[in-house]
Amino acid sequence: IGNIPVSTTPNCLLSLFSPFGSIESARVLTHKNCGFVNFELQEDAVRAKKALIGKEIMGPGSGPVRIGFAKEPSKLPVILSSPSSVSATSTTTATTIKGKATKTAKSTKSTKASASASASASASASASAPTVLGQSRRVDISRLREFRKKLESPYISLNELDVIAVDCTEEIVELCSDYIGNTVVQRLFERCSETAKSHMLETIAPYLASVGIHKNGTWAAQKIIDTARLPTQINTVCVHIRPYVPALLLDQFGNYVVQCCLGLGPDINQFIFDAIVDNCWEIAQGRFGSRAVRATLESPHVTKRQQKYVASTLVQHALLLATNANGALLLIWFLDTSGIPGRYSILAPRLTPHLARLCTHKLASLTVLKLVNQRQEPEACTVILDTLFFSPTDTVIDEVLQDQVHGVSLVQKVLSSSYVDLKERQRIAERVKQLLAKLKLQHVQGYKRLVEEINMVMGDSNPGAS
Repeated sequence: IGNIPVSTTPNCLLSLFSPFGSIESARVLTHKNCGFVNFELQEDAVRAKKALIGKEIMGPGSGPVRIGFAKEPSKLPVILSSPSSVSATSTTTATTIKGKATKTAKSTKSTKASASASASASASASASAPTVLGQSRRVDISRLREFRKKLESPYISLNELDVIAVDCTEEIVELCSDYIGNTVVQRLFERCSETAKSHMLETIAPYLASVGIHKNGTWAAQKIIDTARLPTQINTVCVHIRPYVPALLLDQFGNYVVQCCLGLGPDINQFIFDAIVDNCWEIAQGRFGSRAVRATLESPHVTKRQQKYVASTLVQHALLLATNANGALLLIWFLDTSGIPGRYSILAPRLTPHLARLCTHKLASLTVLKLVNQRQEPEACTVILDTLFFSPTDTVIDEVLQDQVHGVSLVQKVLSSSYVDLKERQRIAERVKQLLAKLKLQHVQGYKRLVEEINMVMGDSNPGAS
């Protein structure tokens, strides 16, 4: 990939290209403004090139990238500056965590499991995809039903519970994702002894993320986390969840597994917030990622310090978040729900350099209005209005007024806002009226309602006018 900014990281390339398939390695040569991404499958690389070549994939103004096919490098593990930087979409999440464990009759070469890249970089214990429990297994369907019936009895002894746990331990990973097996695993973790529980957890832990993104396995994973009591159990859970927090948050089932870890307490769950801050934009773009982060921030287990920690990175990414349907949900939380003092005054200066673009964007214009339509911090409203209507060059308001859809609508809403002082609205109305005349727009059909709003506001200053 050529013509990329010098600030590009391997994680950035992984985020951009992983939606097209599982990636073996990614590296950047900053001194040459280029990077290399090696897919596991050739057809994935072909699709990625076709979809992205010549586009500004590194952001507006970065210029179109050049993409070509490179020589196949020697086999390398997936390069991550942080093991928490895993793929950025739900589909890729499943591939990244599970990896590919399939084999063909014609080939003895098995594909690698991407998610096995852990903090220690010793990826030998790869998290293979859970298999469907079959009749040929030691714990078959009939035995599972028998176990479930025993586990539902209030009279079963602790010794009997531990015996069942021992019988299931060998196949406990597969049981977690089975329709009946996951209920058996849940009951065992609820009722068996701490010793038996710890033994089962040691077997499951390396596959906990893989189990957590399965529609059945997620219930078992959540129960395992909820029932962790001993410090060693809690530490085991955290060690094996930590590398996959971004990928889990982006998954429709996995995000609930991460949220369960919040109950472990603020001294332990900090790794979740570190992952959100380190991968804010990648997570916020996802449908499940943004909602999971919002639910995390609203959890009763979260401290104000942790909320402010995440809020600081939301402000840093405010421009991107404001123009993204999922990311905007986090800005709404920040402004409407967080209650953090000074939030409007902190955000306003961050947006003013890009105000023309934001005011003419369907989603971002709503964020701008939120800064105007509030009384807690009037100085934030003043910053926005001064930049929008009274900048010395008129470039901002000129561009906004020439957008007949979102720009004009925003100006109308400002003029009719009860949060803006009447004298200020009259000053704005006079200013807009002059600019419409200068741009020769006052008689254009699309500006009829705006002119009416201007006349109405200016009429309030002269009630006796006919």
